[in-house]
Amino acid sequence: MSLTNHVNILKEAMREENEVTRVLYALCAYTAFREVLVRFLTVGSYGADDVAWEDMGVQANIDGVKPDFYALAESLSLLLEIKTSLYTGLTAAQPANYLAWLARHPRPGKRFFVALIPARYIHRGELEKRLVPWLSKPIEPLVTATILEWEGFLEALRTAGLEQLNPYVSDFYDVLKSWLTEPPIKLTFLEVEKMYARETAIGMSNLLKLVEKVSAEMEKSYQIEKSFIRRWWDNGEYGIYIREGDHNLLWFGIWQAYWEHSGVPLCYGVQQNWSDALVRKFQSLHPQYITFPKGDPNPFVLEKIGKEVLLAEDQVGKIVGLLEQELQSLSPQVDSAPELPA
Repeated sequence: MSLTNHVNILKEAMREENEVTRVLYALCAYTAFREVLVRFLTVGSYGADDVAWEDMGVQANIDGVKPDFYALAESLSLLLEIKTSLYTGLTAAQPANYLAWLARHPRPGKRFFVALIPARYIHRGELEKRLVPWLSKPIEPLVTATILEWEGFLEALRTAGLEQLNPYVSDFYDVLKSWLTEPPIKLTFLEVEKMYARETAIGMSNLLKLVEKVSAEMEKSYQIEKSFIRRWWDNGEYGIYIREGDHNLLWFGIWQAYWEHSGVPLCYGVQQNWSDALVRKFQSLHPQYITFPKGDPNPFVLEKIGKEVLLAEDQVGKIVGLLEQELQSLSPQVDSAPELPA
């Protein structure tokens, strides 16, 4: 039997965020890999000599917080929040819980919080906004908070030549590179045909206006958080979150990734990590619900808005009525307990 044909074994082992984190941790057993990672995360301040593999871990509960990845050594403390999907959101407690933990647990050496994200991560603006209060006030001079990109880490691995020297590092590098690299634009004949129709331009414009008008109407009676992402077509969204206090009740709008997956331009739903009772109630109301995206740690449970609604005389009124009826059923299901730190 020949073993000369190379197969990327990590392609099957790294399908979602938690698996990437575990492989990242395992590769830190190699001193050269750990050197590149620690230097990258601490912007050159520390290296492998400062952090042993035994000082590292993943997804462990550390006195009330559960970072994706951590390094707790004599010379530094580091908590790492990892995002590999472009559109996986933040929990209510991220990243404040990590920074608060670092601030209240004085340890020798410097303390770091790092968010490691894709360059095209659509929630970067929200992440930066949440970091502002911590960066604009003197919490603790030894605490550093920063956002770094996977693309920069892969470039650091390439510069060090590790992806050529170690087959496991090479497989890790190739899988992440394939995820993060924006594919070239390729248009099919059918896509071009659809573009060269004035109805397409008019329909897109009206769809966006429809979402905005529904938002304006819902805002008269409900607490609304708008998510009109400028690049909504890049796996983003153009919609609203309907809230009650600190809790999300329902999302409505255009989700490009789901539109491409299902052919449905408008939908509404709840996210899996919202109130358990809320999610169960939504599922009972919509037995044919769709879970999307598959493999995501916190996917959405979605229901489509059918063509007949968009063809109605008063589309805005129809959608507002539908959402209000939904909220009457969902609102009593909101769990009053606060969200737990991630």
